[in-house]
Amino acid sequence: MRTRRAIPLLAFLCLSLMLNESCRSGAAEGPSAPRVSAMNRTFEGEPTPLNDAIEERIVSQQLDALRADPRERRRLIMVAQMLLGQFGYGVGPFDGRYDDKTRRAVKYYQDSNRLPGTGDLDYRTLKQLTDDADWLDQFPLQLPPFVFHDETWDATVSVGGTWILVNGQQSLPLQTTHLECNRKWQYCAESTAVAGEDNRLVLNVDHYEIERWDDQEIIASSKDRDCTIDTVRLSRLEKTVTRLRTPSDSEPCRRSDSQNATLRLESGINIWTDLKNAWKDRFRRIMKTGDFSFEH
Repeated sequence: MRTRRAIPLLAFLCLSLMLNESCRSGAAEGPSAPRVSAMNRTFEGEPTPLNDAIEERIVSQQLDALRADPRERRRLIMVAQMLLGQFGYGVGPFDGRYDDKTRRAVKYYQDSNRLPGTGDLDYRTLKQLTDDADWLDQFPLQLPPFVFHDETWDATVSVGGTWILVNGQQSLPLQTTHLECNRKWQYCAESTAVAGEDNRLVLNVDHYEIERWDDQEIIASSKDRDCTIDTVRLSRLEKTVTRLRTPSDSEPCRRSDSQNATLRLESGINIWTDLKNAWKDRFRRIMKTGDFSFEH
């Protein structure tokens, strides 16, 4: 899944407000203005090699260009008012006027999110507002429990659950997987449904060649893909499924930054419960229903 950085803010402002060319053309004309905006690179499928500080400077320049147009500035304020209203900050009417009530609500939002309490709609405040709005629309998908069917161990074995990271530095998307091993065909097929942006499911199918199948365990490995090799182990005695991910030593991959990682197949119900609790904690942080102390 794509990492959320400065781009969702720009995409939200430009697409939701249908802003004019000032949003797509980057910062105002000048020697420091980039030739291609960060948002254009994203829309055109190019990677964005900029660090957070540079992106913040570019987006701030674009926001300054928007504020120079009274009509666009009013639209920008109106979106901020609508988001603050959605979060329970009590602003209104949504008229695009940056009055004292709106300024106090913005400052209270900044204080609640440990942002600089400027009371202005700066880059970091707008990014936090749009990130929170995006996040509220995505409740964690409920995942199925862990299963380990070994009744026909000598012929086929079927397991399912959700991969979690035991050790390593990589991040894992929310997903559910089903692994089917066939002794006669000498491979295991893994079908995975990964929750992408907006909780849309992306289906993947992988194959592992069986290296060993005895009375107690199955060992199978994948071919080199994305400069990594995965080895799965199904333990009949422990009723566990683990995966070891190691970097490939093939010539094109020797400069890869991939590292070893160990994963374990777990119950999706437990993972969903943890995510739900984290969602509730963040929801309480975002929403200020009934709390209007910023008005005084």
